[in-house]
Parts: sequence; C-alpha cells; structure tokens
Amino acid sequence: MMETFDVSVILIPTLSVDAVNRWLIGHGRQPLRNHMDRGLRACLLARRGFGLIFVDGGMDHDERRYAVAHELVHFFAHYLELRRRAVARFGEQILSVLDGDRPPTVAERLSEIIQHAPLGPFDDFLIRDDAGKPSAAVIYIENEADLIAMELLAPCAEVARLTRPGAGRVEALQKEFGLPAWAAAEWNRFIDDLAPRSDPVVLGLERALKKKS
Repeated sequence: MMETFDVSVILIPTLSVDAVNRWLIGHGRQPLRNHMDRGLRACLLARRGFGLIFVDGGMDHDERRYAVAHELVHFFAHYLELRRRAVARFGEQILSVLDGDRPPTVAERLSEIIQHAPLGPFDDFLIRDDAGKPSAAVIYIENEADLIAMELLAPCAEVARLTRPGAGRVEALQKEFGLPAWAAAEWNRFIDDLAPRSDPVVLGLERALKKKS
C-alpha cells in the first residue's frame, strides 16, 4: 500500500520570520514565538505529522527546488522519523506527548528517544542566539540536510556514471541535475573527498546519513 504524506509548499515573495507569522495569523494559526525577525530562504513548520514548507519566491527555479528538497529532508529525517521511532517504542499513545496534549510520564521522559523527538510545534532549526548564530547542533543538522538534499537531486551513483572529476562535473551538476552553483561546487567536493576511499556508486551517504549519537 502506498503511503502518503501531508506537506504543503508555500511561496512567499520575500520570506522572513515576520512574513511567515503574517501568513500564519492570516490563516488562523498561531504565530512563531521567540524568534527575532530575519530573512529566510526557506523553513519548515510541522505539527501533528503535517508539514508546511515556506520558500522565498524571489529565488530562481533551481534555488527553490533545492530549498524544497532541503526542507523535505528536515520533515522526513528530523521530524517524522523521530516520531515513528517514538511510536515504535511506546505505541500510538506517545503521540499525545509529541503533539503537546499531555506531559510525558517519568519513563517516557527518561527515554532517549523522547529526549530527541520534537515535542509540540516543530520549528527548532529557526533558533538563533543573541548574536544571530545557530548552535553547533543546528549547524550539524543543517549540513546533514544539505548533503541528503544533494543526494536526492543528484544521486552520487548517477553523477559518477555520467561525469568525470573536475570542472566539467560541476557544470554538469548545474545543467544536468539542476543544482544551484554553490551546491554543485559543494557536492563535487564531497564526492571527490570520498572517491579515494570508496567507489562513488557505493559511497552512499556515509556522512550525510550518519546518526547522531
């Protein structure tokens, strides 16, 4: 049976925290709390298993496509998968904790699974310190989402089959796979870094899919 997911992509001409809040209030939803206004390329908000991906509509097609892939990684790998692990461990009743409808029991609170699972509305990756900088944990997760998004849009095995190392590969990553220029350069470096140790067809996502301890 095919599984479906409820995720909507919303284009906003000039995306910012305030612009997201205006959209949320205009659609009868609670605005984001405790986030200072700043410009955004894209962001994911999720609740009760549903996701909203906001994207800056002023970006070109390749940048928007990449941004959506990046936010989908957050939805599946950093939100939905953690909920699934919690359900596998505690059963469906844990959803009431994850959705903020009741506090966790002592046993649930002590579980490492619950400690890592997002509780209530999901917008953790928007958090910045007083200087506007993300934490080391957020940087790690954002880098992970970047790498997985690149693999989704330009699979290593396919890139290795169709291209050779060098500037030509970077150009192909843009023209043939639709990666933005900066992402093409980054993905090319990633593939080159791993190529001496592993066949690109098998290199997979050694770092991108590395689980946090």
